[in-house]
Amino acid sequence: MRERALITIVVQGWTGWTKEQPQAQTRQLEVVRGFRLTPSTVGIESSDYVISVDSIGADQIMVSYSGMVMKNPSGTINLSAPRQGRCMIKVQHCMRLATPTMDGGTTVAVTLDKIVA
Repeated sequence: MRERALITIVVQGWTGWTKEQPQAQTRQLEVVRGFRLTPSTVGIESSDYVISVDSIGADQIMVSYSGMVMKNPSGTINLSAPRQGRCMIKVQHCMRLATPTMDGGTTVAVTLDKIVA
C-alpha cells in the first residue's frame, strides 16, 4: 500500500499597492509520493510554482519546490534567495513560500495535517 499524506494548502495573492488584499483560498488534498502541486492541480489560480512530494515518512513529508522562495521566519521575503530547494514538513507544521517580488505576488503555505496509512 502506498503511503499517503493529507495536506492543507493556502494560496494568497498580495499587492503592495493597496491596503485591501485578495482573499486567501484553501484546499485540502490527499497526496502520494510523486504528486506535483501546481496552480492547476491545486485548482487555485496564482503565480507559477511547482511543489513535488518526494517522500512520505511516518510523521513527515519531504518536498521540493521551484518558482518561489522560502519566506523568512519574520514573514519577510528574501528577494535573492534560491528559487528552488527542498524542505521537510513534519505533521502539524507548515512550509511558507512566496514569489520573490516587491510589488505583488503570491504566497503559498503547505501544512502537513497527517499521514494516512
